[in-house]
Amino acid sequence: MKKIFFISIVLVVIFSSCKKKENVLVQSKVISDVIVDSAMANALGYASDTVYSLYIPNTFTPNGDGINDLFAPDGTGDWKSYYFEIRDKYNKRIFNTVDRFKGWDGKAAYEVLQQGVYQYYVEIKTGIPDMVHKYTGGVMIVK
Repeated sequence: MKKIFFISIVLVVIFSSCKKKENVLVQSKVISDVIVDSAMANALGYASDTVYSLYIPNTFTPNGDGINDLFAPDGTGDWKSYYFEIRDKYNKRIFNTVDRFKGWDGKAAYEVLQQGVYQYYVEIKTGIPDMVHKYTGGVMIVK
């Protein structure tokens, strides 16, 4: 059975406001859309050709205004397992979860962190193909 995989990177622009009510440009990106041909998807019992997609913003504003207060990867598809962690500039892990629906609130040990860039690591195991996908990058806290 022929397997065809395409990785696409698409930038999606989202606007949000920060504490001073100034407009802040927040760019989210579609990290990966894994596509298989129709025959493979149908043989494996999937109605859609898209196996999974992962969206990871690069900026958030944890200021309590209810807009972009949490940072979390989001997406669709058949995720068998999930791991997400945040590290500071000293590579110290300050947040981690295996709950796909839990986000990071910009705090470490209950203290609000300073504006800056923090590193994320996301690991997803998908059903088609049955493999682990790993993603790393930076997210900026804007205050």
